[in-house]
Amino acid sequence: MRGLQIPDIARKGARTTLAVMTAAKERLRTRVFFPAVYQRYAKDGQRIIFPALHYWRVGQNFDSILLLNNSYSVMNPLCTGYARVKGRIYNADGRQIQKFDSEVEPFGTVVMRISNIVRCMGDGVLTATLFPPADFFEHRTASFDREEAHRTTAYMGYELGQNISYVHNIETAYIGDSLPANPLVQRILVPFHSPRAVFTPNLSLPLKGMQSIEIIAINSAARRRHLMIRVLVDGKVRAESHKRTMPFEVLALRFVPRSEDSSKSLRLATYLATGNAKPYFIVKYEGQEATFHHS
Repeated sequence: MRGLQIPDIARKGARTTLAVMTAAKERLRTRVFFPAVYQRYAKDGQRIIFPALHYWRVGQNFDSILLLNNSYSVMNPLCTGYARVKGRIYNADGRQIQKFDSEVEPFGTVVMRISNIVRCMGDGVLTATLFPPADFFEHRTASFDREEAHRTTAYMGYELGQNISYVHNIETAYIGDSLPANPLVQRILVPFHSPRAVFTPNLSLPLKGMQSIEIIAINSAARRRHLMIRVLVDGKVRAESHKRTMPFEVLALRFVPRSEDSSKSLRLATYLATGNAKPYFIVKYEGQEATFHHS
């Protein structure tokens, strides 16, 4: 017995309807729900600040270094107070294992080596929130609106042997020290699914001399999300891993190319947990130190 055949026009119509519904939900979230949450939360003078989000790893010739600038003194040179940093460290399962805090002097930078904080081998996700100095809003400039959510920007350095790579935070976190703890409110703060479920970075890596590549995807949302990593060689899937993950959980896939593929190239495909949560990857070529990248 032949199965039910669904015409292409029906499939296209379903995809269009889903995209329209997703866009409508996102518009409702940003234009209605979020302003209502912000106004209620800001009544006591607090401010919604989305933390910077980074992947971290310590051990096996690998370390991570967090760098934060006092951006508030750049936006407002008149303020003389110290900015405060509050952070949380999660393991690869999404479980919080450590908290940290620090201060940043005006126009200054704080540098924190993660191995000095966790003091163990492992990997996972790190969030860092930069709070403004007490006198920031007394002298604030007109270009900085207090009634808008602010995002912390931080850099992470990755030491692999003698190599070091620096990346900016490619996504913000939606759980943090300046965000409401109410789960319902957190769901409102998190963007809805993107209509484009699969993200393919605009890069093609040569397999000649490649010994291995490790791809890392993170659930940057405040809710459970399905993560997927796919390795393609000449358009064909060579390796794949997928998992329904908890918030801040990590999914990793290690791929070792075959010798007969040395003349070919490799591409990646992943699911994005939130709008810009693009994957990281660590690649090792013969005769070279491994290098760390984000797509």
